[in-house]
Amino acid sequence: MRGATRFAIAAALVALAAQPALAGVVYVPAANVLRDGIQRSTQLMLTNPDTANIRGLSARFIQSAVAGTPLPPGPFPTLWAPAGGTGPIPVPASILPAGKAGMIEVFPLYLTQFVVGGRLVYTKTGAYSTAIDLPAISSANVLAAGSSAFLQGLEHGNTSGVVTDLGVFNLGTTAANCTMDVTGPTGTPIVAGLNFAIPALSSLVFADYFGGTTPIEVPANSWSRIACSRAFWAMAVRHNTNNGDTDLVQPTNTLAQSTLTQPGAEPPPPPPPPPGGQFNFRLPGNFLTCTRYNKFWKTSLTDSRVAGKTMKKIVVDFDVYHANYDPQKKVHIYMWLQNGQSWSSARFSYLLALRGGPMRNSMTYGASASADFSPGGQAGSTYHVHYEWDGTARKAIVKILQNGNLRTSRTFNLNKGNFTVGGMFFATGSWPTGEGPEALQYGWQYSNLNVDYYQ
Repeated sequence: MRGATRFAIAAALVALAAQPALAGVVYVPAANVLRDGIQRSTQLMLTNPDTANIRGLSARFIQSAVAGTPLPPGPFPTLWAPAGGTGPIPVPASILPAGKAGMIEVFPLYLTQFVVGGRLVYTKTGAYSTAIDLPAISSANVLAAGSSAFLQGLEHGNTSGVVTDLGVFNLGTTAANCTMDVTGPTGTPIVAGLNFAIPALSSLVFADYFGGTTPIEVPANSWSRIACSRAFWAMAVRHNTNNGDTDLVQPTNTLAQSTLTQPGAEPPPPPPPPPGGQFNFRLPGNFLTCTRYNKFWKTSLTDSRVAGKTMKKIVVDFDVYHANYDPQKKVHIYMWLQNGQSWSSARFSYLLALRGGPMRNSMTYGASASADFSPGGQAGSTYHVHYEWDGTARKAIVKILQNGNLRTSRTFNLNKGNFTVGGMFFATGSWPTGEGPEALQYGWQYSNLNVDYYQ
């Protein structure tokens, strides 16, 4: 990779992606680096279910471009977890020295239910301090050797002030040979056939990868394809150096999983309106990435076009990235669809993923019903949700699709043939007050909302 002596991580770890508690070794991308006036600092998020302070983790630092094998002799630094709660803990210099970046290998001592996560903090003195939570790197979500990862939404702009931080991690026990292409939003190559190697159990990570003394202009919504010969992980962070806005770019298996337009592809023509007319609400792209400070999202599906009108059908589609499961609570919200404020009589869908269990959908309008269906949601997966309340067919159907294939579904019989729009809304994410059974869903992402009404 270009500028291989400039290593600064663009990532941090949120709750372990495929398992709520630390049951084995995980890798926390980490940085303690100042570049172009912006400090990148890693914090660990440690959850201790015990009522006493416990020394629950041992850790070692693996510097970028330096092999992490064989394991050197210990002892390794240990980390204390505050009693009975979760808190951000700056990584001490004994583990992550100043000016260094790479990844931290974290493994449990004797507390098997200890939960570890992380956070990357961007600080520009006198301007802002902002943080982003990112998925774990572990055997649960590593990409297979020989596969490809697409990072979509890369950008570098001298005018916009947006930079992209990039990281590629080799979890293999031997060196990985990798290739990377970077392509603009219209299909124009920016970087083609770049070859690079990553030592065993190590990483190559960069702050402002496209910057430097000869910066490369990368238009918004550009993308890269990365392939490696060993099990690997790739991610990027898009950071606005003017206002601190920060977005995660996670890998996908294909370009089709992205909200971006395919290079060179013409958008499909809109479908013909169905009989009786159609009213559409549409919000393309990501509309919620759950963080500590932005975890709940609600939007009205009632405006002058539909308010007070009688409808026979409503169809809701959206995408959800199921990042993790909260180890403390079981109920994780996919969708809350309701007509007005009466939870007991106007709930069209309350769609959940239950930790350790199935999916669940409950409703009160047209049927007073709650039913489970399997398989449940899997942490680290992206799904498409399709929901129909159809008064003509007297059916309500919820479908969960993955990569275009039906994963699971449930059908409900209805006793009503229509409804009058009066305050219909859609909501998702973690319940804002935190007082109910709903779990925290940090790292979850929701995108591409499309709602159609039919008269």
